[in-house]
Amino acid sequence: MPLEECDQYSKKSPRQRNEALATKLGRGRPTEVECESNEDLKTLSNYLQNVTPPLEGTSFTLKNVRHHDLTLLKEILLSDSVKSASNIHVDYYLSKKEEEELSLLEETLGVVNVVVLVIAVYIVPQSWCDVGRVSRSFFRMQEQMDSLQFCMVKRSPDEVVDLLKALEGCRLSWLSLFDINLHARLQDINHIPSSLTILKFYGCRLVDDDVKDLISILPAGHGLRVLVLDFNAFSLDGLRALTHHLGGLYSLCGLSLCNNGLDPELVRQVVCHNLPRLKETEQGLFVTY
Repeated sequence: MPLEECDQYSKKSPRQRNEALATKLGRGRPTEVECESNEDLKTLSNYLQNVTPPLEGTSFTLKNVRHHDLTLLKEILLSDSVKSASNIHVDYYLSKKEEEELSLLEETLGVVNVVVLVIAVYIVPQSWCDVGRVSRSFFRMQEQMDSLQFCMVKRSPDEVVDLLKALEGCRLSWLSLFDINLHARLQDINHIPSSLTILKFYGCRLVDDDVKDLISILPAGHGLRVLVLDFNAFSLDGLRALTHHLGGLYSLCGLSLCNNGLDPELVRQVVCHNLPRLKETEQGLFVTY
């Protein structure tokens, strides 16, 4: 799964993307809507004010939402036209603002009355982050939505460890850690919640010495469904030990081992031997049949 997932940029310019969204909305009643910019949110807000009857069963994905977008986001979430949406997914990037931003985000999400609301909070290099305030906000937000997802990009290992400790007991469903040196630090991350279904260690400099600790935070029977370990550096022996343990995670239906410096054919053989229920659909990506 590529790091572009955290950047939320496509090859099209913002203007081209906005024109494409306006064209799609102008054709009628879409089943899927994706916004990637402030202009997209404005276009969607204007559309929702005029569409009748309300949309039903539509899926909304609102990417790259920032502090200055919260007013528009609130307008969208308050619209009668989204109350019958199948789901609303919001990717929110914390800015350099202080705790007032989290309060505004909580207030915005508190107005929602939809079937399924998913919020993914991204803490990127420029984001303000106070462990205590962020964790308290997360505990409150988990009561307002169906799925709370969390991603940290290029932050310090100490911040990751401290925040995960502070979030012990929080019902996170998705944890993504990108480009953070966690070598020899997994032993400090022993607070992976049982509610977690997706876990990504992307470019976290993990090696064989970390396999034992990785196994310890994912005990047999854990309900994890997807594990991403792209851009790390396990040997085949380390991979054998890890995948042997993963056989005891009966809900696991996806494993990504891309760009780890190993012969792809040997990786495929190891995974297929220890996790026969998974099939390689593209190089390094294994999913259930």
